[in-house]
Amino acid sequence: MVAHPGFAATDADIAYSAARRLAAIGRVALRRDPEVELIDPARAWMALRRRRPDTAAGAEHAEIERRLRQVFERVELILTPTTPCEPHGHDGPGDRVGTELTWTFNLTGHPALSLPAGFTASGLPVGLQVVARRHHDHLLPSAADAG
Repeated sequence: MVAHPGFAATDADIAYSAARRLAAIGRVALRRDPEVELIDPARAWMALRRRRPDTAAGAEHAEIERRLRQVFERVELILTPTTPCEPHGHDGPGDRVGTELTWTFNLTGHPALSLPAGFTASGLPVGLQVVARRHHDHLLPSAADAG
């Protein structure tokens, strides 16, 4: 379970509870990995979306890819909160969009899904993101069935 991948502080309690439920029924074996330190993908994501070459963004993208390869040498799945912050209401996200954790895996092409993980004290839904290495999509359905 990655609660803080180096760039997005999270309130991971609810998502971690969902991860523990998956572990309790044998779908995953949990280990907190303090060595996961990713880079904020915002610059690389925006450069890709704008289709404009950006040397710094390209270097950051390559570094994110390298770090994820290292993580997936040790684990089959990465579990994170789907968003690093509490979900927003119908009035919108305000100053914080909270896409940092999903952008990372969209940018790198890793298959991922989000499972319902529970609710905040104010009744808003929280998700648990399950991420597999590239071309290992087949690992995700058993986690989804258990969610």
